[in-house]
Amino acid sequence: VRITTSFKHEKPLFSFFSTVHEAGHALYELGLPKGKFRDTVISEAASLGLHESQSRFWENMIARSKNFWSYFLRFFKNSFPAQFKNVNVEKWYKTVNQVQPSCVRVEADELTYCLHVILRFELEHLLIEDKINVSDLPVLWDEKMQDMLDVKPRSNKEGVLQDMHWSNGSFGYFPTYAIGTVYASQIYNKIKKEHPLRDEDVKKGEFNNITRWLQENIHRFGRLMTAEEIIKNACGEGLNSKTFLNYLKNKYFSMYEV
Repeated sequence: VRITTSFKHEKPLFSFFSTVHEAGHALYELGLPKGKFRDTVISEAASLGLHESQSRFWENMIARSKNFWSYFLRFFKNSFPAQFKNVNVEKWYKTVNQVQPSCVRVEADELTYCLHVILRFELEHLLIEDKINVSDLPVLWDEKMQDMLDVKPRSNKEGVLQDMHWSNGSFGYFPTYAIGTVYASQIYNKIKKEHPLRDEDVKKGEFNNITRWLQENIHRFGRLMTAEEIIKNACGEGLNSKTFLNYLKNKYFSMYEV
């Protein structure tokens, strides 16, 4: 499958996580039902939310974990020896998980990311209900950014025009990122409970067992079931934001000594 990613020379970590994110989408596509179901609706994603769960799972739960960097940091050190001379795993783990509100959704950390989604969802509602005009968006966007994240875009490029979704008509898409993020935390929680040794796999740079679990419990069903049914079947519960909140608390309370 083709992977389309984003590259910023001045922000190599952005490029790295963007590629991991898109690779998560690609792995899902590769695992969808084939054979007699090829080229039918069954061989498609159960929902956009489930699709985003796969990308968010690899981007955040795996590629931002300490276990992942216990293995992968050596490659960064080999590529950039001067910059990584005094960087150990603990320091780097905190760096890649630093919480800092930003104007750009795709660069947001795990804690603030969903606030970007809520902002867009609220504005979409106002637009669809004819309570605001398109011309009102730049000002309202900046106001919500200030209220929700305490940041102010320097321009519309960094603000209301940063996403392609509205310009191509994808209204209602943004919530799938939040739904996918919650699903991803539930999948991660289930894998850790069922297979605690998977952490050791990640430390060794071995991901086949995790990919196999995803294929057996998520990917192979395509549209044979709804996304909610697939998550219930795999995780024992439907969409549950409390699992995501617990994931954040377990990770960031420890990191920031809360």
